[in-house]
Amino acid sequence: MKILRSILYLASLLVLMFPAGCASEKTGAGAPSTWPQFRNNPAHTGQASSEGLDAANVYWRYETGGGITSSPAVSGDDRVVIGSSDGNIYCLTAQGKFLWKYESGGSVHSSPAIDGDGRIYCGSNSGAVFCLSPGGKAIWSYLTGGYVRSSPCLTGDGTVYIGSNDGNLYSFDRKGRLRWRNKTGGFIESSPAAASNGTIFAGSEDKNLYAFTAEGEIKWKYRAGNFVSSSPAIDWEGNIFFGCEDEFFYSLAPDGSLRWKFRTSHSIMSSPAISRSGFIYVGSDDRYLYALKPNGQLKWKYKTGHEVTSSPALDTMNEVYVGSQDQSLYCISSDGRCKWRVITGGRITSSPALGKGHILFIGGEDGSLYAITP
Repeated sequence: MKILRSILYLASLLVLMFPAGCASEKTGAGAPSTWPQFRNNPAHTGQASSEGLDAANVYWRYETGGGITSSPAVSGDDRVVIGSSDGNIYCLTAQGKFLWKYESGGSVHSSPAIDGDGRIYCGSNSGAVFCLSPGGKAIWSYLTGGYVRSSPCLTGDGTVYIGSNDGNLYSFDRKGRLRWRNKTGGFIESSPAAASNGTIFAGSEDKNLYAFTAEGEIKWKYRAGNFVSSSPAIDWEGNIFFGCEDEFFYSLAPDGSLRWKFRTSHSIMSSPAISRSGFIYVGSDDRYLYALKPNGQLKWKYKTGHEVTSSPALDTMNEVYVGSQDQSLYCISSDGRCKWRVITGGRITSSPALGKGHILFIGGEDGSLYAITP
């Protein structure tokens, strides 16, 4: 049964990333992207296709001019792209060589996404959603009515979905033409996720988790107990998972009905990761990283030294990588033991991205992008 579930799960992700009639996504160098967007794929599962790190050392660090809450994206040709609160988008090689930076006009808390041609999409506190060439030149931009701290979700047909603090969820085609927008009752800092049937999910500060059709109509909304700034994740059966500032973690069925909810001891701003066997991992402001069974029961929890707003990443062995505001990056084994810990120079609210060749990238609020290797 677990093998069948894994096959169905991977198939659903392939439908999202490579729909019928669409060539597989390639970077400009002709290689599939390693970690192309926030949470790695449109379903936001946080699952890597590579092995992780048995040990950890800081390979290099690159200092920007401001704190980093943005999460890195990694292209197939080993370019790492990240935003900084200094207003710039930075691009470096996997070896830490600076390539270029782009001035966005406002702090960048949105996490960049890289499409199959190596173009980069991101948002900024300037209110703009923009697209850059692989070399860092502006291709197009669209000015929304509020800060853009949501991270773009890219699907295999080239569609870009992103939220704004003007309360709208936006959909663009790859040329920057607005396909649609639909307004919720509050800010959208949650990053939207896309299901294999075309449904788009996003949380809002109006306390609702929204489901939109691919054409932009609201299918349903689920009322939680507080702000929904956590970004949803979707499993192979179409079930939706998200955290809420009411201290609960929720699982909804595809029709928006509640499957179960799990209570932590504080707000949940972290976005969940889902393993191929159906286990769910999420951080909480109560300082714990939680591992939940598919039925919502606790498997284990691991206590860090401070709030866990970073979103966990999983390698192929279901080992978990997550940052904490105690200035540390953790690797937790699938049974809840700490394998290693790296102490950085500032709080970590950025989420890790796993690259090729046993290398991990993460940003720190000390303004540095870190590369971690065994």
